[in-house]
Amino acid sequence: MILFDRKNAELMRRHEKELPFKRDSLVLWLDPWFPESDAAALEEDLGYWIERGQRFFVANNLAHLGMLRGRKGPKGEALTVIAGPWLYTFNAHAAAFVLGEGAEFIVPPYEVGKQDFQRVAAGVPSQVFMPIAFSFPPLFRMRADLSKVYDFKEFHDRDEVYFELHSGGDYSVVTPATPFSIVDRIPFLRKEGIGKFILDFSSVELQKSMYKQVFKAAEEGKVLQETSRFNWKDGFWQPPEEKKSD
Repeated sequence: MILFDRKNAELMRRHEKELPFKRDSLVLWLDPWFPESDAAALEEDLGYWIERGQRFFVANNLAHLGMLRGRKGPKGEALTVIAGPWLYTFNAHAAAFVLGEGAEFIVPPYEVGKQDFQRVAAGVPSQVFMPIAFSFPPLFRMRADLSKVYDFKEFHDRDEVYFELHSGGDYSVVTPATPFSIVDRIPFLRKEGIGKFILDFSSVELQKSMYKQVFKAAEEGKVLQETSRFNWKDGFWQPPEEKKSD
């Protein structure tokens, strides 16, 4: 998968002959930031790549679903549209809506908790899910290059939890320094009918050793050390506090 933002769209056009991936194996992850002024340019870019055999797209904005709905490849082949995490399918109603709008698969939100995910999965076919099993989740996305403002990359909060600032182009992303991982849960999720998983190495300087370690753990369903569950256990839900008697 590659983030299909304005910068990468331009680079892909410029270096089209050098792209190392075939169109039937490359997935374009559409940028969730989608101002109306970008509509014409994105429409043209999508048409360009669809005519060249690009079939797989991750929609991260409701407008993306409308732009991709009903489109066909140069030989009449259907596109595969994936509802990305920024469409926030936190419940079965949201999941049913994006499937009704043409999505074939759903990437659950980064923030979804295990119980919420199970409730959503009870309402739609489990094979449509494509969970993120490893990631440095983007906690904040800002439409500014903050490297021009701040001279640091790493920082921490008052609890000594560390974060990293990634800047470049026209946006910046804040991620936790510790990656999120549920690769050890893959065997159990497979038993529930889920067959596709995402290992997300964006916003990180990827090293071959890291890739091999994560991929091996995912294949074997083993726990990755020095990782967190992020919000997988409870999501953002918190039990109500009991009122104390006087």
